Amino acid sequence: MSAPMPRRTSRDRGLAYAAGLILLTATTTGCLNINAYVSSDFARYVEEVPLNADRPIARELRFVFADGNRISGLGGSTRFLVTTNESSGETLQSRGLRYIHERYPGIEAKHFQSTSALQEQVFLQTRDLAAPGRAALDKSSAGESLSAREQGAAATFEASARLDQAVGLMNASLAATQALDALVKAWHASDGHALASWVRSHTGAIGDSAPEGSVLYVDFVRVLSAQSFTTSSNTDFVVSARLERPGRKTLHAVRGMEYSVSTGEPPPASQLAGLTDYRAAKAPLLERPAMQSIKNITYAFEHATLANAAIADLYRQLGLR
Repeated sequence: MSAPMPRRTSRDRGLAYAAGLILLTATTTGCLNINAYVSSDFARYVEEVPLNADRPIARELRFVFADGNRISGLGGSTRFLVTTNESSGETLQSRGLRYIHERYPGIEAKHFQSTSALQEQVFLQTRDLAAPGRAALDKSSAGESLSAREQGAAATFEASARLDQAVGLMNASLAATQALDALVKAWHASDGHALASWVRSHTGAIGDSAPEGSVLYVDFVRVLSAQSFTTSSNTDFVVSARLERPGRKTLHAVRGMEYSVSTGEPPPASQLAGLTDYRAAKAPLLERPAMQSIKNITYAFEHATLANAAIADLYRQLGLR
């Protein structure tokens, strides 16, 4: 008698559905030329990564990670996920969310959903989705034949790798799909805490030798704006850093950038003022050891680079750089 088929868990179903959406996105847009640009300052910020300061400036790190999409047109939606290690909702509203409300007046409180309650769980990362595809590609490179399932995994992995710049649009679709809602929220919460961990590990800003009571507040904000049924989008990234020390002046630093994706012919030079090629600007980060822990997190390189630059500015204000 044949062995019983293993029961598919909700995790398996979520992975299968996510993989299908990635492959669908690749199939429908893979034949198009994708142009991606970022603010020219981003390349300069990359040069400073990682900061690895020789002395900490704060004992504690408190963060807010607000990430969302504004998809207009037929079937579009506005939705933001927020995770934080702040315990006060009032404090939260005065930080990263304030920037979103001020810059995009149409965004209301109902558009935000908290994922902070998930922070103590162990979450599925995007690398888990890519792992079967990577294994299948390695097997194929070794000259071994692939099963139909492995072929699909390899195609999905290659497609997602080619279209990583369009993941923001894919996430908008995932977030609107009830079956994957919990999975998307779990990814978001995990990504926010991973970014905070990166700041602690690679900037040198957090440590016990900093003044007692000192706190570094870092807010990560991403807002993607797009039209439904198009493959073009514009994304704002903003990271703010604020250093509070008892009895001393509070210091602030903000770094931001625009990220623009379009398909077809490159836009005219007149539209590229202040922008540079995204892949070329990001390339130096790919092999840096400090970035390997976050390399499978969507937009983590962008958030980490801006946070690194903002914190470096705080060090300059302190006369430590």
